[in-house]
Amino acid sequence: MTTRQEPPAIYSRAEGADGNPFGAGAMFPAPPLFGGGVVVASVNTPTVDFVDADVRELADMVPHKMWFSGPRGGVLFLNARFAEYTGVPRQQSYGMGWRDVVHPEDLGECLDVRKRDEAIRCRQPWQFEYRIRRHDGEYRWHTGRTVPLFDAAGFVRRWVGTSTDIQDEKEAAQRQRRFMREVLASVTDGRLRLCDSASDLPIPPADVPVGTPSVALSRDSLSGFRRLVGVACREAGFSPERTDDLLLAAGEAAMNAVVHGGGRAAGCVYVSHAGANGLVQVWVIDGGGGIAEDSLHRATLERGYTTAGTLGYGFPLMLRTADRVYLHTGARGTSVVLEQERVTPEPVPTNAEKITR
Repeated sequence: MTTRQEPPAIYSRAEGADGNPFGAGAMFPAPPLFGGGVVVASVNTPTVDFVDADVRELADMVPHKMWFSGPRGGVLFLNARFAEYTGVPRQQSYGMGWRDVVHPEDLGECLDVRKRDEAIRCRQPWQFEYRIRRHDGEYRWHTGRTVPLFDAAGFVRRWVGTSTDIQDEKEAAQRQRRFMREVLASVTDGRLRLCDSASDLPIPPADVPVGTPSVALSRDSLSGFRRLVGVACREAGFSPERTDDLLLAAGEAAMNAVVHGGGRAAGCVYVSHAGANGLVQVWVIDGGGGIAEDSLHRATLERGYTTAGTLGYGFPLMLRTADRVYLHTGARGTSVVLEQERVTPEPVPTNAEKITR
């Protein structure tokens, strides 16, 4: 045991995917719960006995998968539900053994130093999504929620967390998203393409964009971005009418990104001369909070709908003036890709029209 009058600068170092401690120098001392006093910090490695027997018994009664870990991130105790679900004996999951049942692609999310630091600094739960391998070998999505527990001096004493299976909810959300995608495509004659991931966005038709690689979008740079779009339209041989249409759509997409992007928005323009019909593609990406799932239909179809006090022409204007509008949106931002051809393409038949033909 070590007794000190001043708390050390680093009191908790979680372990990374390689088993080595991470976060050195990144942790922030939490303010003491009860003012000053003598700080007692253990230098020994805790074991399962570090968790009281009555607490372990209570945890085994919880229907969720539950765990306790030490300040360094190694698991001290897992409840019976976790062992039953994974089919792995508890002892094999102690320390950093729990990583064996987590999907390799999701380990980074579980070991995110930044989020762990924030949980300590703000004394708030840390929540994330990841996949756990069930006893039958299927990886299923879970919501993990972990909370730092502090001692009287303000040091992280242990972490307590739960994991809840959300696979069924995920699949229901995917079905709803698929239905929304088909409806939006149908009512816009195929113009609006709702994308589930960034990989669903179209491939740029050229290796190098027109002008600069990308334009940092702001109210001051909008006119310059529109000029780039105009240059691309001329290179593709667009008529004045087709050019004006795309300029309207691109200007609206860029303004939306500036208003909703939280100061992080960029755009670039590509042009292709391949084939008989020239193509101009306009990319606008922002780092805002995205469009809520339950607001997608209003945000994309309802003229005047806005959450930022603007005129709210938005997507309805883009859908009237661009040939195709690709949309990928989520909590980390929104990407809009506009495509315009030299000649107006034929409308894409809706599913209902395909059935009646």
